[in-house]
Amino acid sequence: MTRKIISKILAVISALLFLAALILFIFWLQQGKAANSEMSEMQNQFAEEIVIDLADTDTGETVEVESTSVDTDDLQTNYQNAVGWIKVPGTSINYPVAQGSNNSYYLNHGINGRYNANGAIFLDYRNSTSLSDRNTVIYGHNMLNGAMFGTLSKVRTSSWYRNKANHYITYQAGDNTYIAQVFSVHVIEKTDLYYTTINFSDDDFVDYINKVKSLSEYNFNVDVGLSDKIITLYTCTNHSQSRILVHAKILNYEDSEDPAE
Repeated sequence: MTRKIISKILAVISALLFLAALILFIFWLQQGKAANSEMSEMQNQFAEEIVIDLADTDTGETVEVESTSVDTDDLQTNYQNAVGWIKVPGTSINYPVAQGSNNSYYLNHGINGRYNANGAIFLDYRNSTSLSDRNTVIYGHNMLNGAMFGTLSKVRTSSWYRNKANHYITYQAGDNTYIAQVFSVHVIEKTDLYYTTINFSDDDFVDYINKVKSLSEYNFNVDVGLSDKIITLYTCTNHSQSRILVHAKILNYEDSEDPAE
């Protein structure tokens, strides 16, 4: 086979690979557009933007926390696997939360159950939907278009940290709106599953809290004790082998009604 023929074959292969990559990129863009459109419709249909006045646990000053009021009955009527709604101030995260029978399904399915590369925000399948576990873990993709947990990386910026109102995540499940105060933001290696532990012995929980506090990129000055429950947000960074974690202490769990009653 002559060099000329080999060169032509390589050129054809290169062209086919480029075409395949282009098709995949266009498909990815369409998936992202569809996901963003559906989420926007859901926000308009089910969620109302509200502001909650809180006394900051560090300074005592009143902070105005961005939140949402959600018609969860209507939401679950339309999306059976929707178990809650999460809002992270200072980011674009304002989404329904799904839960499946494993932690794989919603990596590539939207909350409507249709295939979508953007996936959905989802609760760890091992967690109680009432947030009664010591650690409730919520996952989402870090999408380049900013969808899902694509803006969670903002919590690592000094401008996000300096705004106290950003430190309060709200999560609505049923009639309960939980307010969770961030106490740690850090990055881990992908293979380290320790941080997605759900339940602990007392000693292990103390060790876990001390560990994630020691890794935090900022000092949030938040006390977390044995009686507390926490939320962990989990997404990838732009580096495929590392993950961003945000840990927040639920402030008002004891004040909420038992969803089972």
